[in-house]
Amino acid sequence: MGARWPTLQQKDVTFRRINYEPTPLQAPVHDSQGTVLQIIGAEGAGKSQVVASEIAACVPWCKLVYLVGQTYANSHKEFSYLVEQLSAVGALDLRHGSWQMLTRTGCSIVRLSVEHGAAGIIALGEQPDIICLCEAGIIISYSVFLAAVRRATRARGRVILSGTLINNFGWYASLTDELAAPGNPWRGETYSLPAWSNTYLYPGGENDPEIVRLRAVLPDDEFQRTVAAKKVPSKALVFPEFSYAEHVRPCPFDPEKPVHIWIDPGYRPSAYAVIPVQFHGSEVWTTFTAKLSRFARGGHGGLTFAGR
Repeated sequence: MGARWPTLQQKDVTFRRINYEPTPLQAPVHDSQGTVLQIIGAEGAGKSQVVASEIAACVPWCKLVYLVGQTYANSHKEFSYLVEQLSAVGALDLRHGSWQMLTRTGCSIVRLSVEHGAAGIIALGEQPDIICLCEAGIIISYSVFLAAVRRATRARGRVILSGTLINNFGWYASLTDELAAPGNPWRGETYSLPAWSNTYLYPGGENDPEIVRLRAVLPDDEFQRTVAAKKVPSKALVFPEFSYAEHVRPCPFDPEKPVHIWIDPGYRPSAYAVIPVQFHGSEVWTTFTAKLSRFARGGHGGLTFAGR
C-alpha cells in the first residue's frame, strides 16, 4: 500500500490549503497507510473533521468514495466538512443535492445508508477507492464492515471506520483488539482520539476543567468509552491480563500437526464456541479460525490467528 496513498508530507499540502491543522493527538491518524483504518473517537474529539480531512487529502488519488452510515443522517457531518473543504480550494466541480458531489479531479463522493443491511454497499456493483463507515459504532451488522472490505479490495482501496464506542462488546469494539495486533491480516491500524485531543474545544487538554469534571461525575466505564475513547475490559474475563496485541499473532494452519476441537458451551442468546486448535512448539500457541470465533457477533470470515 506504500505508493497507493499520499504521504504525510503530501497530505500536509492539502491540509494547509483547506486550513486544517490536526492537533498532536490527531496527527498520527494521517500518517497511516493502513488498508483498514479505525478511528475510535470520543464525543467531541473532532473525529468527523479528522476523517473528512483525511479523505480530502486522498481525493486526487481516488475516483469513488463512499460515505456510509446506518442511516443517511449519520454521514452528514463528514459530507458537510468535505463540501466546505473542497469548495474552499476550488476542487468541488458539482454537487448533487445533499447526497453526492463530484470533484474537479473526477472523484465522486457518495452518501449511502445501510439501514437495510450490507446490500446498501454492494448493490451498486461499484469499486470504491475509499469506503468510510461513519458513526461505525452504531452500525448494527458486522456484515456491513465485511462487505466494505470485500468491495474496497477490488480497487486496492481502504476502509475507514470512525465512531464512538457505545459499548465494550460487539463487532466494532472487538475490531479494536484485532487491529491493534502487529501484522494483523486486515493490514489495519486503530487510533484512539480522546475528547481532549480536540484542544480547540478543550484547550486545557486532559487537565481541562471540563474533562476533570466529567471524570468526576461519570461512571468510570462511561468516561473511558465516551470521553477517553478506550475500550474497557469486561469484568467477566477469566484472564483479565489478556491482551490481544500482546498475546495474539498470525499462526498459519500446519497440515502436519494434529487438530484438536475445543468446545465452550454457551447459552441463548450467547454464543456456543467450537474451535479447532493446534499446538505450535514449546510456546503452546493455539490456532483457531476467526470464522468460528465471530459467531458471537454475527459475522463470518476465514482468517487464521493464534492465541497463547
